Amino acid sequence: MPLKALSSEKMKPQEQGIFSVVIQSPFFCGITSLVNARSPHSSNCKQIKHSQRQFPNGVQIILMSHSIRNNKRLYGYLCGILSGVAYGTNPLFALPLITEYQMPVDSVLFYRYGSATICMFIYCLCRRTLGKVAFRQFWLLIVLGILFSLSSLCLFNSYNYIPSGIATTIIYTEPVLVAIIMVAMKKYPTWQKWLAIAVSFIGVVFLCQPDASAEYHWLGFLLAFLSALSYAFYLVIVNCSKRIKKISASFLGMITLAVGSILFFVQAVPHGIAPIIDWKEFGLVMGLGLVPTVGSLVTMTYATRTIGATTTAILGVMEPITAICIGVALFSEPLTIYIILGFVITASAIIFMTYTDKKADSDESQIGETSDDKR
Repeated sequence: MPLKALSSEKMKPQEQGIFSVVIQSPFFCGITSLVNARSPHSSNCKQIKHSQRQFPNGVQIILMSHSIRNNKRLYGYLCGILSGVAYGTNPLFALPLITEYQMPVDSVLFYRYGSATICMFIYCLCRRTLGKVAFRQFWLLIVLGILFSLSSLCLFNSYNYIPSGIATTIIYTEPVLVAIIMVAMKKYPTWQKWLAIAVSFIGVVFLCQPDASAEYHWLGFLLAFLSALSYAFYLVIVNCSKRIKKISASFLGMITLAVGSILFFVQAVPHGIAPIIDWKEFGLVMGLGLVPTVGSLVTMTYATRTIGATTTAILGVMEPITAICIGVALFSEPLTIYIILGFVITASAIIFMTYTDKKADSDESQIGETSDDKR
């Protein structure tokens, strides 16, 4: 049988492109012809035998593929964590604008989304990721922009009716909402993810202890829940929609932020947009647009597409942890035993989920390799 027939054997997509032909006979053994220039003996390669043919005179020809181990999931987890950390820096830039410069919330949100849109446009221009959008994609991107903006708007307004700790705790119901939406779509999370959701939620409750003397209003609970629900739908659409699958994360983020900028501009104009009076305020506005907006949105989009909406939502627990750390370090907020306990619980949930997910991938890889050998 010709070697071309051997190389046409069915291989998994991630295993194609790097293969070698091993010829064995009574006269010589182990002569390997590497078709791809990349070495199959690299430490991050995995050899898989796909087919073996026996010829007269004891000659054997074996087709081997050398697949590079995929680190995408590792980067996905890293991006999910970085997204939560980046979004948790909101108080670092927003609080001085609101307290020191007395900037209205409408203006803060407009400057945040506006500066982020400009930064993202420049980034897309440099990376040449700007592209054409079909009509069906355009309307879906508009919906994504509205959902993302609605999440921010409801969250900021909920602070007027309930304490921020309670609002953050309600916001963190989003992993549960994402999981429920995925179940409705007949995509069932594993028991490890359900356990991670429950444990991390308990950790958030410890992190965000409510103020017993504060007043509560039902509208604040409703706004916080709507914020979590809109963000959950955003994650699910980004993860599952085939229409926008080929749109780059940066271009998708730019369209989302541009829609938010227009919405917040319309909202802020009737009350008047607060002017930027000095360089420090300008730096705070740009920081608010870059770190918790651009950085968080791009890494979150990549993570959602790589490790799934439910896992990304669970990793969002890094947001309240980062916000509390900033409050303790820079704004002299108290560090209580409840905060420490909440940090340990949520960190344990993240480590457990990452480890079990990695182990599941390893088991699937071994099962796949065993079945290939049997064939």
